[in-house]
Amino acid sequence: MVDLSAAAKSSFAAALHRLKGGLGSAQELVEVILSVDAELLIHEKAEVEAELSGGTCIVMRIEGIGQAARRLAVAHLGDCRAVLGRIKSSNGSAHGSESQPSWTTLRLTEDHRPGEALEAARLISCGGRVQKMPGPAQVDPANLGPPRLWHRQRGQAPGLAMSRGLGDTLGKACGLSPKATSLDMELTLEDAVVVLGSDGVFDVLSDAEVLHCCRQFIEGKDATKAAEAVVASARRAWQQRGPYVDDCTCVVLFL
Repeated sequence: MVDLSAAAKSSFAAALHRLKGGLGSAQELVEVILSVDAELLIHEKAEVEAELSGGTCIVMRIEGIGQAARRLAVAHLGDCRAVLGRIKSSNGSAHGSESQPSWTTLRLTEDHRPGEALEAARLISCGGRVQKMPGPAQVDPANLGPPRLWHRQRGQAPGLAMSRGLGDTLGKACGLSPKATSLDMELTLEDAVVVLGSDGVFDVLSDAEVLHCCRQFIEGKDATKAAEAVVASARRAWQQRGPYVDDCTCVVLFL
């Protein structure tokens, strides 16, 4: 059987290549995600193990490179996240001047989680059950983690902490949705860096903390070192909490 993430990677490359002009608007990226999910489920029985295997995703398109970047389109599923860092110098000019800059953060995505009121209502209407991980009666519910998505007839499955995602046919049977949310926006000269990251990063670091990891690398636009710094900071934060360290993945792009 083919790993779902590997199959999704291949499917995304082919689907994006088929778009006119290579990549499209945010709505076109939503359609790409839907087509990839459908392809994964079509081949699930023969090639891809997708009954209890799924994933989150972010697809982003930026028109132009560096200072010529003018438009951004993003579509995503799940609890991965994209954030934008903006820099303005103290004299009001855009980043790149010699005066002391100030940073602001802009979240480009919304977390798709079962605990969100609208998502919970949708999941329940689709036959799902939303509650925290079961635990002993003496355990404080606050220590049982976030609300999760469960199948009403399948006991302790799938137990997803996200409400939208790729694959996972059991999750799809109780409301997991492949319909992405999206954003089209104009970029400005103040927009300096974009970070895409998994929940393993953003569960333990705030948006501002993630962007702070990137600041020292902005002059040289060293995206690799910036991404390594984000992941290292997230892993340290997990280790301070206990022995478990979640997957920490991120991509950094300096504009």
